[in-house]
Amino acid sequence: MKWLVFGLNDEQLGILKGNTFSFKKKFMYTTEGHTYKICSPSYSRDFTITNEKEMVVATFKLTNHVLSVKNAFEICNVTEELKTEEIIMIVMGINAIWKRRTKGKS
Repeated sequence: MKWLVFGLNDEQLGILKGNTFSFKKKFMYTTEGHTYKICSPSYSRDFTITNEKEMVVATFKLTNHVLSVKNAFEICNVTEELKTEEIIMIVMGINAIWKRRTKGKS
């Protein structure tokens, strides 16, 4: 269960991986030289992206109330470590991985 993140010129920016042995919402995003943890507490719709120093890089949460759009996310880029476009691709990847996981359980 992984998701490749590409930039504008089709260059690979990083790899998003889900924890395959857990039903918790934990993910790792690896770029050239950096690894980020993405976690969400149990039964929560809020996610936090932290760097190797455990500093918050970005947060996002599932809103689902904006014009009845399913799986709408609110993103807050706290630092400039990751571009907002890259965070959007990470959110899309987490959503896709989570959908695959939940389809496999039913």
